[in-house]
Amino acid sequence: MQYRYFYVLLCLVFGTFSSCQLNNSAVDQPNILILMADDLAVHAINRLGNEKVVTPNIDQLITSGTVFKNAYNAGSPNEEVDQFSQQMFFSGQHFLNPNRTPTAFPNLFQKAGYDTFYTGKWLGSEEDFISYFDYGNSVFLGKEHSIKDGGHDTPIVHHLENGLLNKSQANDFSSTVFTNSVLDFLWTENRSNPFLAVVAFTSPHRPYMAPEKFTTRYNDIKISLPKNFSEKHAFDTGALEVKDETIHPTPLNEEWVKQDIRAYYAMVSEMDTQIGRILSALKLTKLDKKTIVILMSDNGIALGQHGLMGKQNLYKHSTNIPLVFMGPGIRVNTTLETSCYIHDIYPTICEMAGIDIPTKIDGKSFAPVFQNPNKTIRKSLLLAYGNSQRSFLAADNWKLIKYFTGREEKVQLFDLIEDPFEMNDLSKQPIFRKKLRQMSDSLVVQMARNNDSMMKLEIELRYVGNKKSPEVAIISSAPKSAIHYTIDGTVPTIKSRRYYQPFKVVNVDGQKSGLTKVKAAVFVGNQKIGKVAEIEITPKQPTAELISK
Repeated sequence: MQYRYFYVLLCLVFGTFSSCQLNNSAVDQPNILILMADDLAVHAINRLGNEKVVTPNIDQLITSGTVFKNAYNAGSPNEEVDQFSQQMFFSGQHFLNPNRTPTAFPNLFQKAGYDTFYTGKWLGSEEDFISYFDYGNSVFLGKEHSIKDGGHDTPIVHHLENGLLNKSQANDFSSTVFTNSVLDFLWTENRSNPFLAVVAFTSPHRPYMAPEKFTTRYNDIKISLPKNFSEKHAFDTGALEVKDETIHPTPLNEEWVKQDIRAYYAMVSEMDTQIGRILSALKLTKLDKKTIVILMSDNGIALGQHGLMGKQNLYKHSTNIPLVFMGPGIRVNTTLETSCYIHDIYPTICEMAGIDIPTKIDGKSFAPVFQNPNKTIRKSLLLAYGNSQRSFLAADNWKLIKYFTGREEKVQLFDLIEDPFEMNDLSKQPIFRKKLRQMSDSLVVQMARNNDSMMKLEIELRYVGNKKSPEVAIISSAPKSAIHYTIDGTVPTIKSRRYYQPFKVVNVDGQKSGLTKVKAAVFVGNQKIGKVAEIEITPKQPTAELISK
């Protein structure tokens, strides 16, 4: 404890984290410290372009490390975006591929001799938490702080003791409580093992209730609406009645939105102060020379952009996340263009720690870019929300979003280089017709490769009245793609019959048994994508079983 008091005194004397000379050489089994914010958007960081927000410690971390400009949360199957973001982060899996259950990376670090520690927001099961972490202090089990349970001011937290998570009421602001817990861990004496530590802040997530000294900081600052502010979204996204979208009625009131932005900025600044305490502790304990620090967020947030308030959408303001690496072997004051997902962090930190990367994960390590900044890890990204939104982000920074909320698909096409705020939809302009077709085809291909449930292909038999011969319907939710089929059991090719409408099987190619096999597949251009659906049928058969290969 005496070391902690000494640390507090030094922090009072020296203030926030100051710049330091980084060790340019990587170390064996480096410590890994992950600072995960909750709803921290790229547009809410001073160094990344918003001069209104006070974030000196995050800014210093950025100038001392490497920023990934095109890091993205892949989306969510429903409105619980933060839950699935955390799930993808720990599993290394795109949420569209839930069937594989790889080992979570904390378990891999444990096997490699690391001590694992966690504080802050946890959205998984208690059983998983106890399995993943050797130490857990001030763990918040919940989606957001309830005012009736103390809100951010005095949150209910849990502590890992003797294999159980025991509940207690904290007596300080959430970010302060989590920071105090990780400082206790960092100041552990006689440490013999490297560590993996995660600080999962619940800021700047609602409820926006930062301490007064942070809210007053923004009282005299003129808050401007975002460039792409709108009073309401132009059309139905399929998620206009969930979570933050229900906080204010539409059309959005400009003053209400400004008040939310002001309160949100105060939450960001409060968290920034706590990050400064953590970085100062690393320096004072001399752990900074052998610790890789990762600053990230689970997702962004709209706050009035495009007429939206939340994160249940695929616009850049809600899917693009801040991601910064700092420490030994990491370039300083560097911004990288390579695209990556939140679930790519799993294999990346494994590679940096010398841990074998599991083969059955979707994540790709981007560790090579620290040595070769021009290396491309991913050429494109697939973003998804529920069954209502899909987006394809190409390597040339063109972006397509498709909405499946009505009888016809709604499409948006953006050139993110010329239009980073996604304000100018080019999908209706004839000059970009070829680009739109290319992007649409690429979207379907990526959906198939990621086992998207919207690419499901089914063959349905319909027996009408007393007729013995069935009508065959081929059903696909793949957006605007061609379906080709055969009735002789062979695998369809682009030259096979194209499906337009249900058809009847009258004569089964002269087979005495009356048995035939219909096969169907989806094609983009000349390329067959996804699984082949097939069904065996006979005119006398009242029902049939769908077989997918």
